[in-house]
Amino acid sequence: MRLIVPYGPLPSGKLFHASDARVKLAVGGKRSGKTVATLHEALMLSFEFPGNVGLMARETFPETQEAIIDPLLRIAPPELIKRE
Repeated sequence: MRLIVPYGPLPSGKLFHASDARVKLAVGGKRSGKTVATLHEALMLSFEFPGNVGLMARETFPETQEAIIDPLLRIAPPELIKRE
């Protein structure tokens, strides 16, 4: 399956993706592209390493829903989303 995920990272996102560090941390001000960069990184790693496990979370579930789950559902191709 070939999927195209449109994405044009901000300069900070380009640096984030270019890092070969084993552990990465995205730091920046509000609306600096941290979430988008980390979500795209997670998608890329999932394609590169099928079956991998990662964690992205916020302090509460409503915060996680708003800041991580909802943006991921907008970014990820529908073919990748399993709904039950």
